[in-house]
Amino acid sequence: MIPSFRARRSSPSNSCGVDVAVCDVCGEGFRGGSANVGKWTFCTHQCRDRGKALQALEEYSDSVIWNQIQKARNGSCPECGQAGQLDVHKSHRAHSVVIWTTWQSHLHMCCKSCARSHQWKAIGYTAALGWWGVPWGFIASPIQIGRNLVAMMCRTDQPSSLSHRRLPLRRHRGRGL
Repeated sequence: MIPSFRARRSSPSNSCGVDVAVCDVCGEGFRGGSANVGKWTFCTHQCRDRGKALQALEEYSDSVIWNQIQKARNGSCPECGQAGQLDVHKSHRAHSVVIWTTWQSHLHMCCKSCARSHQWKAIGYTAALGWWGVPWGFIASPIQIGRNLVAMMCRTDQPSSLSHRRLPLRRHRGRGL
């Protein structure tokens, strides 16, 4: 089955049953403050700028985009050069200093082995530098470490939903269809 790469029409509900919008670039759910362009919804202006490629891809059929995704997935890893199942993976980290805490999620287009390396590094970074903020460091650090551990256990035999959003952007920006 070929998934649709067009803008989402409905908003999913979060765990509390409240409707949330979903960014058409990064896939993050959010409430309010969206940047809308036509039928596309973006969580930030940065995602809106990255999403310009989605608008350019409107002229291509879903099957053409899907074939490009499969072609990209079967290529060689841009980090280690090994051939294999490439996918878009996330790593999560937190950093704290006294009363300031920040947490981030990073996307990596790579093989499963390189993704695990990124996730282990993020766990180490968070374990060393994430706990030092009061009170958010104590809250964000175990959450980010847990998110990395969950991501490490995910199957990669099918393209992730992140691939459906990110690979068309990468292919359009880099090489064209």
